[in-house]
Amino acid sequence: MRQHSRPLLAAFASLLLAPALTAQCGTTVTTPVSNTTWTLAGSPYCVNATVQVSRLTIQPGVEVRLAAGVSLQVSTWLRALGTRTQPIRFQAQNLGAGRWGGIEFIGPVAAGNPSQLLHCIVTQAGNSGIRILDNEQVLLERCWIHDNTSPLDGGGLRIELTAGTVRALDCDIEGNRAGRNGGGVRVATVGGGRVVLTRCRIRGNLANASNVGAVAAEGGGVRASGTLELEGCHVADNALSAFGCNAPPARGGGLSLSDGSHVLRNSLISGNRCWTSGCGGVNEGGGLYAASTVPSLLVANCLLSCNSTTANTSSTTLQGSGISTLAATTRMENCTIARNVPEGVRIGAGSATILNTIVFEHAAGSVVGTAAVSYSDIQGGWIGGTGNVRFNPAFVGSGCQPEHFTLNSSSPCIDAGDPAVASNDACLPPAQGGPRNDMGAHGGPGSCGFAGPALSLCGAQTYGELRQGNDAMTLDWTALSAQAPFTGRLDLAQGAPSSPGLLLLSGNPAELALSGITLLVGASSVGVVPIALDGAGAFRVSFDLQITVLVGVPLFFQGFSLPASGAIRASNGLRLAPCF
Repeated sequence: MRQHSRPLLAAFASLLLAPALTAQCGTTVTTPVSNTTWTLAGSPYCVNATVQVSRLTIQPGVEVRLAAGVSLQVSTWLRALGTRTQPIRFQAQNLGAGRWGGIEFIGPVAAGNPSQLLHCIVTQAGNSGIRILDNEQVLLERCWIHDNTSPLDGGGLRIELTAGTVRALDCDIEGNRAGRNGGGVRVATVGGGRVVLTRCRIRGNLANASNVGAVAAEGGGVRASGTLELEGCHVADNALSAFGCNAPPARGGGLSLSDGSHVLRNSLISGNRCWTSGCGGVNEGGGLYAASTVPSLLVANCLLSCNSTTANTSSTTLQGSGISTLAATTRMENCTIARNVPEGVRIGAGSATILNTIVFEHAAGSVVGTAAVSYSDIQGGWIGGTGNVRFNPAFVGSGCQPEHFTLNSSSPCIDAGDPAVASNDACLPPAQGGPRNDMGAHGGPGSCGFAGPALSLCGAQTYGELRQGNDAMTLDWTALSAQAPFTGRLDLAQGAPSSPGLLLLSGNPAELALSGITLLVGASSVGVVPIALDGAGAFRVSFDLQITVLVGVPLFFQGFSLPASGAIRASNGLRLAPCF
């Protein structure tokens, strides 16, 4: 499976390559910090002892380097407000000497003391990159939390909450590792506590457990007990590995959920792996596992694809590779669950409803267990229910890239879902055909918020990532062109396409040599906004132009021939639909 472009890499590349760790410290910190500002002029700040932080502001571009085992313990508030071009970086002083102790937000705190991390890089910590302990007044936005570890839970982010809501928006949580649960994220809420992750990318994390006794090894990407909501997130290419004959069951290569109600909407759960090595046991939920202590689970407009449960011994039970649920009440609505290995869906207990969903291309059973299934396409068919079919859904591709699971225009799943008006497709695209519900992740009333194929390139829909910012939304995407003469592949990663000659058109098969992009307000040429390329071959829509012309109006590409580099910025709330 391809890796989606990282939203901060382009801006941070020079920082990552710079020999900053060997440079002299600008300011040395060993005592508590209160009512102060860390400035770019005083950077880098070398923190040589664990310090209490109260009312600290950090300016854009500042580097904070912490000695081995040293933490920042925030008792009131911390406001580290970086920018896209000047992120704030927290890292080890000398990784060879040991990892630092992470940022810890300690609560409860009095109302009116919000902490915020914006455009921050948190890396090389050894006790979770960020720990939020009973402090609901923390907002993480557009942060990159990567290459952190924890000996137990939550390699990148650990949240423990008894009240209120903690949110993370547009964050990348990548390449972190936990010794037990939640390689990327560990959430534990009780009472009224709630954690909401919106448009976050949780990728390439590892929970790596060995002989952990009676404690289960769970959640390669996310381990959540309590209340967790995911909206428009990508949980991809995470792994849970359990070793040894004393190891308990391994559950949830992507996510493992328990002890509360959970909601997943418009999210991609793909390429996650749950792997065991040892003396048998149970390995389940390669993509998603929900325990019997979950009173309710809603999975809506989600793609669960190419997840796997594997083991090095035939005595290990492998089940529910896409999703395994024992929740009291499970509802899967307008989902696509495909090409998981070996099983698709396993209903172990509780009441399960599957509606307007595609479950296909699994070697060991698409739906195993008891469920109420209606208006769904189930491989091998389903006895009972209303409106179910067993036809090949006709995906546009045969691989594991997310765009491969878009429906071909001739798919029997288009306009075949629940005919009730309340179930109609909300957005065309990503839905196709008429207003009646399309089976699968791209259809239904939740189709507008689907985090995947917001793009339709010359008849072949594909996935794009829309990242919300304070001023605009940046679009990065990967596209496969499926119709002649539009051959080749386009990879636009943070404004760097690899196929500059690919031509994209809107309803016109003729090739045109364009020097820029034409944006149309609506599907006609009314309100044409030409975008010229600058001397470096880059293009951008000005913020003022977006606000006055485009906000709240569907946006279409008429056609363009891409240069060697560039970026596209679309105003808040717009959906991008080329070749519509």
